[in-house]
Amino acid sequence: MTAPAIVWLRRDLRLHRGLTDDDDAPAGGPTGPDPLLVEAVAGAHVVTTDVWTSMGFEAENEERKKDFEDWQVDAEMMKAARKDALFMHCLPAHRGEEVSAEVLDGPQSVVWEEAENRLHVQKALMEFLLLGRIES
Repeated sequence: MTAPAIVWLRRDLRLHRGLTDDDDAPAGGPTGPDPLLVEAVAGAHVVTTDVWTSMGFEAENEERKKDFEDWQVDAEMMKAARKDALFMHCLPAHRGEEVSAEVLDGPQSVVWEEAENRLHVQKALMEFLLLGRIES
């Protein structure tokens, strides 16, 4: 993730054991979510996630569901973030997997606004590529 220093971005990234070369990486698992996940979002302005299985890796879907079953953005995690924190997801989202329905459809979620903004950017890019001009 890259951002200009002026935005004072603090980024906390949690990696699941098995998805990193570090054998000492903290892990969630059958005993419940990694408490460091909640700690990672403490005081966050934005909490974001993505699907567990990306396009092109569908063959790994069942294994990833087992690996990540305890890694979900839920109401408990959002309570650890700032009261006015936003939840973002690039969509499509899978309710009950990487995000609970309560969070995805809740008042802190801006996923539909995020998708709408992306739509407008894509339309502008298409216009630029097809017409070769930008109106000022």
